[in-house]
Amino acid sequence: MAEQHSETCAATERTGGSDSVATEHTGAPQLAELVNQEAGMSTEIELKVIRNDLMDYTYRYNGNEVATQKLQIVLQSKRAEQYCLGVAKLQKKDKTELKKMADRWQVGSTWMFKDITLLNEKSAYIHTPCRIAIDLRKAKVQALLQSTSFPPMPVPTVTIADVLQLKQMQRFDLMAIAAKILDERQGGAGMHIVDVRLVDGSEDNNSTTTEYASLPLTVFFSTMQQRSLTLKSTLAKRLCCSCA
Repeated sequence: MAEQHSETCAATERTGGSDSVATEHTGAPQLAELVNQEAGMSTEIELKVIRNDLMDYTYRYNGNEVATQKLQIVLQSKRAEQYCLGVAKLQKKDKTELKKMADRWQVGSTWMFKDITLLNEKSAYIHTPCRIAIDLRKAKVQALLQSTSFPPMPVPTVTIADVLQLKQMQRFDLMAIAAKILDERQGGAGMHIVDVRLVDGSEDNNSTTTEYASLPLTVFFSTMQQRSLTLKSTLAKRLCCSCA
């Protein structure tokens, strides 16, 4: 399924079950409760940076395509299935300033967020289970040198069966197994293209029999070496990827 903007699809092997990856803190604020601006202003929560991307993208303004850039990070809470985006948009076309901001939000760093401001982003363009984007420029934060344990990796809540029920465009994270290589071919500009079939154990709701849902995915590799290494390390293993 194709991305609407130019974004990297990250694949990571998951090593444990979701019941062992995080300790629930039932009395602590939950990221899933941040559903509006009022909730954000009264919430204090620890979040960990697990991904950091400077992204080039375009948008339409007065009928013209405008090129710009933004910093987009993924923020993990202490519950594996609750994580969200943090975004800082380019200001005054100053890419140097945005790069310095990106350097601040290092992967692995932990922050206490207070007085959280949410960006007015369309939920269809947010791939995380908590479909909110925190404004990194306005949020009050404090870097933490020590913190209690976070889950080793996020656990997406969407299944392939859920994806097959979508009626409109929606970005999503998915945990699945690349069960089979369907096709391999050479593309333009030296790209190596591989079609794989993903399964995750969820059942196809449209089937009259009990069949597992499956999803085709096309992956693009810049070099044959990248293709070989990636397929060898991920085929028949559980993956976490962001798609649209």
